[in-house]
Amino acid sequence: MNKNKYIKQQNNDLELYCGIMLIPLVFCAIANYTFVSFFGGYILFGVYMFSFVCLLIFNRRQKNNNFDMKALLAFLSFELVYFFAIVSSRNTDAIFGIMFFSIAVLYAFGVLYNETNFKMMKYISIIFLISITVTVVLSVKVLIEQPGASRILASKNFDVYGRGALLKQGLAGFGITYSLIFLIPVFIYWLKYIKKKIFLILLLVLVSLNIILSGYTTAFLLGVLAICLYLFTKLNGHAKFFVVIFSLFLVVFQSYFLPDFFYYIADLFGSEKMSEHLVEIADILAGKSSIFDLGRVDLLKQSWEAFLSNPIFGVISSGEISEVGGHSTFFDILGTIGLVGIVPYCIFLRFFHNQVKKQIKNPMAKKIWTIESVIFFALQILNPILSNYEIVYSYMCIVPAILFYIEMLGEQQIEACTD
Repeated sequence: MNKNKYIKQQNNDLELYCGIMLIPLVFCAIANYTFVSFFGGYILFGVYMFSFVCLLIFNRRQKNNNFDMKALLAFLSFELVYFFAIVSSRNTDAIFGIMFFSIAVLYAFGVLYNETNFKMMKYISIIFLISITVTVVLSVKVLIEQPGASRILASKNFDVYGRGALLKQGLAGFGITYSLIFLIPVFIYWLKYIKKKIFLILLLVLVSLNIILSGYTTAFLLGVLAICLYLFTKLNGHAKFFVVIFSLFLVVFQSYFLPDFFYYIADLFGSEKMSEHLVEIADILAGKSSIFDLGRVDLLKQSWEAFLSNPIFGVISSGEISEVGGHSTFFDILGTIGLVGIVPYCIFLRFFHNQVKKQIKNPMAKKIWTIESVIFFALQILNPILSNYEIVYSYMCIVPAILFYIEMLGEQQIEACTD
């Protein structure tokens, strides 16, 4: 009796917390975005709302507590330190960024809390499929006409280029474009269990086109990495050995093969900016320039030097947050709040990864989740994500929900065959 009362109280506390965290999200959705924008570039707001409703409706049935308290406490420690830092610096954009980041993490724990709820995971997966289909169809339409237009949304002078007009056409910006990377491995894996495969194949093509035409070079390269890692997991032991040997061969003799390859693919893209970046990579591989000639490296170096100036508390202790480069999640946290921020953040990521992996039973699904975590880690080295809730939401909420759903779907199919 006491146990049931405790579980009921636990559910009520979670619902209250969800409700409180939802208030600023609803306000922003109503106050700041038009109807067209809401169902175009900001379609994932709708998915947020749906996930919240699912959490309220379906978390009544709870057999055990799947919350990893160590992960939650690590995240809260990081959040408090980071929030104090950005409030001290009066950085309004960063305050809203960490708020939405927190909401995404909250929903992630909601998904883990209900991992055995087939109905909830099914609805989250289906509604997400519908919403992301609308997003990429509208976005690809714009990108075919204006290759590389997504980069305009990330420009500091975006108003000059007509940001509002692009958003109303449904163009996906930085956050949504990079969140699409996480869908590639899980969608390919999903093909084995879904009946209407043609729909998912077409959606995969649209997602890939969106990434390629977006103009974001890092997104394209990470997408390729995700596919390569997935294919690698499907190989047997001998094939994996030969792939590793071949990869080592490419690394040793890369100057004879890779530069020409990058020059070749640079000519294939309609996006001028992506072509430029691929040429820069080819020049580095060919020995025509150094990696230190890249502007991104200068920004990483800037954040690293900020960290070295005060390794424990970062530059926020002196109020000079502008000293941080602003082009890498890990390096920016190091530079801004030092070890007191980066340590709990890394602990949170490790515990969260392990928690999801522990709750997944299918060996292949575990490998998919590991691939997603590798991509998420690499992305945080190369780009800032704390102000882009879509990326966090895709990795921590959508991917686990789909994997849980696929796993339960597979179990049902096996039971149907045995009957």
